[in-house]
Amino acid sequence: MCLVILVMLILCMGTISAQWFVLGIKSHDNTWDNIHRLHTYYLTGETLPLYSFFFDTWDDVSEATIQQAMDWLPQGTVFHISLTPRTHTARQIMAWSFDAQYLRFFRWVKERPTLHVMFRTMHEMNGWRYPWGSDPHSFRRAWHRMRLLAQHVWLTSSQIQFVFSFNHRDAPTNDETPSKASPLFFCDLLTKQRTGCFTFEDYYPGSTLVDIVGLSFYNRGKAAYDRQWLSAQQILTNPRWNTLTRALSFGKPLIFDEVGTSAVWYRSSFNAQLSRHVFLTEYKRKNERLYDRARRTSQQSGVLGAIYFNADFTQGLSTAISGEADRAVINVDTGKRYHAFDDILTRTNNADDRERLARLFGKHAIFLQGKWWIVTRQEFGMLAALQKKMTDRQSWWWLYRDDLPPLIKRFLLEHHVLK
Repeated sequence: MCLVILVMLILCMGTISAQWFVLGIKSHDNTWDNIHRLHTYYLTGETLPLYSFFFDTWDDVSEATIQQAMDWLPQGTVFHISLTPRTHTARQIMAWSFDAQYLRFFRWVKERPTLHVMFRTMHEMNGWRYPWGSDPHSFRRAWHRMRLLAQHVWLTSSQIQFVFSFNHRDAPTNDETPSKASPLFFCDLLTKQRTGCFTFEDYYPGSTLVDIVGLSFYNRGKAAYDRQWLSAQQILTNPRWNTLTRALSFGKPLIFDEVGTSAVWYRSSFNAQLSRHVFLTEYKRKNERLYDRARRTSQQSGVLGAIYFNADFTQGLSTAISGEADRAVINVDTGKRYHAFDDILTRTNNADDRERLARLFGKHAIFLQGKWWIVTRQEFGMLAALQKKMTDRQSWWWLYRDDLPPLIKRFLLEHHVLK
């Protein structure tokens, strides 16, 4: 299943300090057309700094959608993608079972020199859900294999950043092939000291093979059963896990790359009918949680941002699906939305935020002729000169030489300077 996420950089809000962070929205029906619907009816056509897609399987539909997204992605934005080797164990991946898919993707990136990618793969390896999990030794070798494939097509950090992403709780299994049906156990800090069980640190493939660290967490409430109603701080700083401090200890930029919250909470025991009623009538608590995530993220040094998982597979709690909740903040089919998102959106697209994003790739951001561009230092100088020439109506003859960088040629073609 392809999960499409639309992501934007949000600046500080109210009492929030001057950090930047990312807020992501999953396309409700998993199509690129849905992105345009979001822009047209909810986001007023604004071009955003970062777009993200989640792919739970690799098939012909996924391949077509990935390439379509790459080609339609607005200039000046970053493509965040979570690509899942769904049925492959870490041991199989390290033995080349997913080579063909990885190589195809890396070649697609290489063929698009103006594309900039945050690449998330084999996520939540410290849990029991996925076949590549619960096997640190094989995982590290599988990750190394994947990085070798990227090097094989000469991809560099100026075009792709690799995201090592784990769950906020370590919950491995002893099953040889992990799955959602596997029995799990919690490996908190005390249990690790006592038993030596595996935590996300054991899977870390090394500083030279990781560019960004990712972390996923949810506030589930009572959408489908009795769960706690927790703030971002309560989840990330729980002394049982001490997740945030441990994640920052890698010394890498940290992104909360899969987060979400239910709207449903009450003090009595879980009742499906009551949960449905609360979902339909209650907005305040979810808005508060959205503000809370923005506040906590922006106040934390070393955190790039958060990608909001805007999915509601339960269709407003009308269908019970194990592990799912009413996470969506904008649903283009039902029209239900939460005003906290709109409030945060009014503070987005700051130039400093875009520059910080570009610098992950060793580049710069520049706004020219109504568009943002992510460029090298050389391209930055050339575009600045172009801007002056377009303003002063100077001669363009020098632009027809053969050694112009691809991004400069794209700019000139888009503005009908080159025919």
